[in-house]
Amino acid sequence: MVAGTLPAAVSALFLLLTTGLTVTVMEWRLAGLVLLLIPLLYLLTSHFTIALRKVNQRMLGAFADLDSLVAERLSSGGAEVIRHYGHPDRDAPRFRLLAARVRDTSVRRASLAAALTGSLVLMVSLVTALIYLVASRLAISGTLTLGTVIALLSLLARLFGPLTALPGLRVELIAGRVAFDRIQEVLEFEPQIVDAPDARPLPVRADRAPSVEFRHVDFAYPPPHDLAVPSLTGDQDADLADEADGHLDEELFDGDPTTDAHGPRAALTALSFIAAPGTTVGIVGLSGAGKSTLTRLLTRSFDVGAGRVLIDGVDIRRLRLDDLRSAIGIVPQETFLFNDTVRANLLLARPAATTEELEAACRDARVWSTVEKLPDGLDTLIGDRGLRLSGGERQRLALARLVLKGPPIVVLDEATSHSDTVTEQEIQESMGEFLRSRTCLVIAHRLSTVRDADQILVMREGRVVERGPHQELLGAGGWYARLHRAQHRVPVAR
Repeated sequence: MVAGTLPAAVSALFLLLTTGLTVTVMEWRLAGLVLLLIPLLYLLTSHFTIALRKVNQRMLGAFADLDSLVAERLSSGGAEVIRHYGHPDRDAPRFRLLAARVRDTSVRRASLAAALTGSLVLMVSLVTALIYLVASRLAISGTLTLGTVIALLSLLARLFGPLTALPGLRVELIAGRVAFDRIQEVLEFEPQIVDAPDARPLPVRADRAPSVEFRHVDFAYPPPHDLAVPSLTGDQDADLADEADGHLDEELFDGDPTTDAHGPRAALTALSFIAAPGTTVGIVGLSGAGKSTLTRLLTRSFDVGAGRVLIDGVDIRRLRLDDLRSAIGIVPQETFLFNDTVRANLLLARPAATTEELEAACRDARVWSTVEKLPDGLDTLIGDRGLRLSGGERQRLALARLVLKGPPIVVLDEATSHSDTVTEQEIQESMGEFLRSRTCLVIAHRLSTVRDADQILVMREGRVVERGPHQELLGAGGWYARLHRAQHRVPVAR
């Protein structure tokens, strides 16, 4: 728009001004007829641009929804899931609906633009015919010479060009403004998690790892509109549901799972624990107990609703975000790998790492035997989200990335859930030295992963219901013992 529309608008205005002044000097009566055309063109354009603005907004939203669906469903991972569940046509109704929205809004926009153009041409033609009539009468009466009439008609022909071009340029400016409004909304969006005005660096101690403490922490996930740009979290699905007239499955439009009828649902309640420097804290519990929420609070993906999260006694909200996140290494439940080489995915943790350091990290994570068998070794492309690797290999590559980063605080969130028991034990042995010098939070469903932890927290519905070492919790006969019996199928004594 800046390169084309704005220069064209300036050029049209300049031509309109200079030609209009010349016509006025030569024959003010004909110039008056042209001036009558200007408010008519303005009113006509205003009528159409109101409708075009709304259509442009809907068209941008329709394209965004369709792009999102195609990018997700037709990605390698999404297509594979759909194939596995035997419903390749399940998304067809929604795709047809979104494609129809794109088609309908595009056709509507083209129709409005064509109607505007046709109306402008008709109006200009009528005024041109009127000007020819007046000019011919003036020439017959002798008021104007034939040469003056020809000159005026030539100038008027040049005058009508910018007059008809300006309304079209206004339409383009309106369309550009809609796009700019969405861009401006993104630029003006203020994230909730930012550095405090008095944020300070995280003190680094070479002699020991830092402590981690959660002190009386309460937390509930905020609604989506507080987390992202409103236009990207609007009621798109609700609009689709209305347009579908009930033809789509209701599950496509389920509400936010982090809320209930009474507002945001508490994910953590009165949570307190301390991970002493250099110790390992295991965290277990049923799905949805709030285990992974701990990692998001520790890295300040969210801030606590009440209470404090402290590192070496300092509230993390008073630390610089870059320092905080540099000090924490996380291997999440769902490993994300980029559609790039093994080397590039590892260098994300330490861009200056040498090939020897990459190999050593892979050996510690028990993934080097896989990497060296790849066609190009470290320089092998692994596909979208690491498609060429198995789930266990992706997790072990993420562990190698963690080793390269070497943070003082480590969070393993089901980091070996895709590995078999033997491989898991090998990983624990090979990474033992690395983890011993760090403060570790290990989240797991498989109790064998945390049995050697210095302290185990048992979580239920956002609370810590039991804590202690493995043997002590087994002897207590509580929730941990029940989880242990369920996993090992030990019958309850009667």
